[in-house]
Parts: sequence; structure tokens; C-alpha cells
Amino acid sequence: SVNGLPQFTPQQSFTVSWSGTDNLSGIRNYDVWWRVPGGGWNALAQATPQTSILFQNAQNGVTYEFVARATDNVNNQQTPPTAPQA
Repeated sequence: SVNGLPQFTPQQSFTVSWSGTDNLSGIRNYDVWWRVPGGGWNALAQATPQTSILFQNAQNGVTYEFVARATDNVNNQQTPPTAPQA
């Protein structure tokens, strides 16, 4: 899941981070998406082993939502989240 973010930031770029656990085979990678509330999901990172990324070009006065999904080392994928995680 995506780690919590500050409610407000004046920055146009900020770090989004996520984490997960898999006690059997371990996590291979993550897919991460973002959206403006009420809009469609946009890919931020796909099949990445990283656990953070710099989100750029944020606009003042705009709310952003994020979700992440993990894939383990035997190719099982977490059910895609339907509600924002951060």
C-alpha cells in the first residue's frame, strides 16, 4: 500500500513511497497509479522493484490520490485497490 502523505505541500515535486509484504515467495514488483479525485487512474510506475518515486508537476490547489499493487515472485497479484491509499 502507499505510505501516508502530508495533507498539504507547496512543492511541485514530492516523493511517493509504498510497501508490502509476502511471507511466502516475496514481492517481485509493484504497479502504482495516481489520479485527481473523480478522474481515471494514470500509471506512475509499472512492474518496478523500487518502493518510491518522485511525483512531478503537481499543481497548487489540486488533490492527488495514489494506489499501489504488488506482484509476488510466483506471479500472484494483489487485488487492485478500488479506493485511494494515500
